[in-house]
Amino acid sequence: MSDQTPFNPYSQPASGQMGTGGSRPNIPNHLVKAIISTLCCCLPFGIVAIVFAAQVNGKLDAGDYAGAQKASQEANKWGNISIGIGVVVNLLVVGGQILVLVLGAQQGQLGG
Repeated sequence: MSDQTPFNPYSQPASGQMGTGGSRPNIPNHLVKAIISTLCCCLPFGIVAIVFAAQVNGKLDAGDYAGAQKASQEANKWGNISIGIGVVVNLLVVGGQILVLVLGAQQGQLGG
């Protein structure tokens, strides 16, 4: 007779092993930030952020916690880059519009 015990799906995993019912680390996927940064700020870098954010949960489900952590960090990084570029570009556009208004008003006062 074998000295191995039969498989019991309700038993606890041995120490150091992760079972199907074990807790997995809480790694944020940053998907909301990625989507918002894509829609509002910088489309190309926002798409990169979405791609990395979409990888996080799949890697967690597969047990690749290091890969999920890396994808989460990349999604966060590219979301921040997208937001930063969007803010800078919008500030430049608003500043340019104000400059045009001020110069137009000065031209109107001088020429009129």
